[in-house]
Amino acid sequence: MLGNTLISYILAILFVLGAYALGSVSSAYIVTKLFLGQDIRKMGSGNVGSTNALRVVGVKGAIIVLIIDIGKGFLAAWLGTILLNSLFGVIMGTAAVFGHVFPFWLNFKGGKGAATAFGFLLAIWPLAAFIIILAWALIILISRYVSLATIAAAILAVIFGFWSRLDPLAIIVMDIAFLLVLLRHKDNIGRLLRKEESKLGRS
Repeated sequence: MLGNTLISYILAILFVLGAYALGSVSSAYIVTKLFLGQDIRKMGSGNVGSTNALRVVGVKGAIIVLIIDIGKGFLAAWLGTILLNSLFGVIMGTAAVFGHVFPFWLNFKGGKGAATAFGFLLAIWPLAAFIIILAWALIILISRYVSLATIAAAILAVIFGFWSRLDPLAIIVMDIAFLLVLLRHKDNIGRLLRKEESKLGRS
């Protein structure tokens, strides 16, 4: 739908900024405010994401957060693909991930981006997303570490990128998104190595 004119390039930039703005909608923050009237950043682990929402708000709130966060990435990538091509879809999906991690209205301190990154992968490459979510669930069942499962899923996504039929630039941009997810889990990695990470169902 987007052409090659200057106006089209301006529109493309606006759509990418819109994807960032969509990603910056911090559902965990909003849901916790609505449910408890409190700031999730001052509760639990302090992370603005679905795992902390599970600890703080409970299952119902966490499910709402998870659906919204996945939906942000999916919508951004799907819309970008419809507007132009899969590369633009990946760019918009990655912009949504950056918006989730660095929301402008929360002083650029957001969540870890895993659910939003999964959402855009689901829009771009459903088969890989399905395999990764199965691996994620299996690791949680075995280890009860959500962080370990998420880290492994992000690594799988980066590896799978090299097997895709996407444009090489799209693969690079997609890998940037998942490497950002890994970077946001650096503290979790440290706690896992020290055997101090909390398991699912424990504080």
